[in-house]
Amino acid sequence: MPATVAVPASLQALLHGAIDYAGLFPPARLSMEETVRRYLAHQAGPDAWMLGRLVLPAARLADLGALPGVLMPEAPLRLSVLAGHGAAPDTFATNLRADLAAIAAFQQCFDAEVRVEALEVRLPERLQRAADVQGVLQALWEAIDHAAPGSVPLTALFLEVPRSERQRALVEAVSEALPAFDLPRLHVGLKMRCGGLRPEAIPTADFVAFFLAACRRAGVRFKATAGLHHPLRHWDAALGVPAHGFLNVLGAAVLARVHPIGPARIRRILEADDPEALHFDDDGLAWEDLHAGLEQIREARAHAATSFGSCSFAEPVRALRTLGRVP
Repeated sequence: MPATVAVPASLQALLHGAIDYAGLFPPARLSMEETVRRYLAHQAGPDAWMLGRLVLPAARLADLGALPGVLMPEAPLRLSVLAGHGAAPDTFATNLRADLAAIAAFQQCFDAEVRVEALEVRLPERLQRAADVQGVLQALWEAIDHAAPGSVPLTALFLEVPRSERQRALVEAVSEALPAFDLPRLHVGLKMRCGGLRPEAIPTADFVAFFLAACRRAGVRFKATAGLHHPLRHWDAALGVPAHGFLNVLGAAVLARVHPIGPARIRRILEADDPEALHFDDDGLAWEDLHAGLEQIREARAHAATSFGSCSFAEPVRALRTLGRVP
């Protein structure tokens, strides 16, 4: 695509602020200093319109605070922080309270330099029964309310359901319970892992379609993470399996919000690997006979498909450029 050609308005709407930068995480595993340097460089670059928050674990906040002042930007860093861990619900609750206390103290100490806007929480691995979901969510909510009633500028909370034989039932139970915890000041949603370092870490298109349909049905937001380095569905030669594309995932979520399509048709969008299958222009996004206008895309991004995390910002942008989607 020549540099003089503008990015279609629909693609801008779909990808505006969509890529949360997670350079600390594998496979990149950058140092804190290098991660922040790259984030600030991307923030100052021509593709900054696609950049979202900086992602880091609560355990690394001290490393961020220890960086030389020269690394700190004029505007506050927008952070999404991973908090809470533990296989059992009681261990999870204890660790979550400790992480939230550290986050609140960090925000108070560096109030001018950072804004902890989002939390990403992995639910306990031993959460097996849908009947236990309400209790875990209530404990989580009370911990957040106690640790950060107003001192942390949180606007979003994303909960990840660990992979297990019960994952689908728990995704449904959590998604159905979340609307009761959604507040004007703090929106809650689910987090979906789309890849990893092993072939089995990549969920099937059938599961991703199920996940998107469950979020749509419950009216909750979601964030995706891991494995979304390429715009389109493709064969991952290193892992020897098909991998998901971020245009497929975001596009499917948008179209599923606009049209009453079921998991089977959502799956077909997820599996589309033809660069021309998803059509972007200044009027909207289209796939086959489905269309979403600009305002519908923006609304879906705000209330459904919020963002996706990537250990590289340059890689997905470079892949978009290779496809001729951006100059």
